[in-house]
Amino acid sequence: MSVKRDFWLTGTIVFLILITGCQPKRNTGSGIEQENSFTNYLTSYDNLPKNEAGNIIRKSIENAGGWENWTSKKGLRYIKTTNYLDSTGAVHRTIRQLHEYNLFPSFKARISWEDNGKSFMILNNGQQAWKLEDGKVLTDEASKNSAWNSAFGSHYVMCMPFKLPDPGSQYAFEGKTTLPNGKEVEAIKISYSEGAGSSAKYHTWWYYFDPSTHQLVANFLDFGNGFDYTEYTAFQEVDGISLNQQRKSFASDSLRQKLRLSTTYMNEEIKFTTTFPDDYFEPSL
Repeated sequence: MSVKRDFWLTGTIVFLILITGCQPKRNTGSGIEQENSFTNYLTSYDNLPKNEAGNIIRKSIENAGGWENWTSKKGLRYIKTTNYLDSTGAVHRTIRQLHEYNLFPSFKARISWEDNGKSFMILNNGQQAWKLEDGKVLTDEASKNSAWNSAFGSHYVMCMPFKLPDPGSQYAFEGKTTLPNGKEVEAIKISYSEGAGSSAKYHTWWYYFDPSTHQLVANFLDFGNGFDYTEYTAFQEVDGISLNQQRKSFASDSLRQKLRLSTTYMNEEIKFTTTFPDDYFEPSL
């Protein structure tokens, strides 16, 4: 599914990701029910197209630990540090967040962090999302959208390439291309049918894979109001699953040129857990 750049994560991209400035609208219709259907998600892997695009995605998932191993996981916990850089390349803001998810049988999320002396939390029970400041639920529309997009967006990015078979995905193999760093890769364009997710109508992605290892090495995002290019620079294997540990996000243009390094991400203390209780993902009354 899609969202918008790690901004969903606090402000900057990756679709579900965030890219400063552009915020997708919240989808409260059947698309979200589809996204959270464990049965639909399980069968989505078998429904990958029997063509070059589908083959590359299957190989990437196998390289990252395999579908059966992935779908056996229940919960996920990690620390995410996001550094925002100014036009000179200097870090002007750092956010360190605790991310806790229920993965299966239904996605739920809890993200907590401190910023400028205040405590923040995003909760998503799979059907509703909230953003809290110092324990108080924020009721403005921007906060509601931020909570929804940040939760689904962070999950989408962290769980690549296992999110690529999501229901509603539309694939196009675009052959081999050369990334800005000179690496030759195989490219797949992914768009999402309307109703497939909270940003389906707003985002188009290109994912780039190493032709030899099939590892996901970069992505490019057209989020409807700008562009973002991200390189995956380090991975960590946890219980047989390879997850992204570090990535760099660049402001870009329609030609996929890296205009400026805007954000870096570090995921640490990654571990799979048992499921958290349902009330862990809802505000206390």
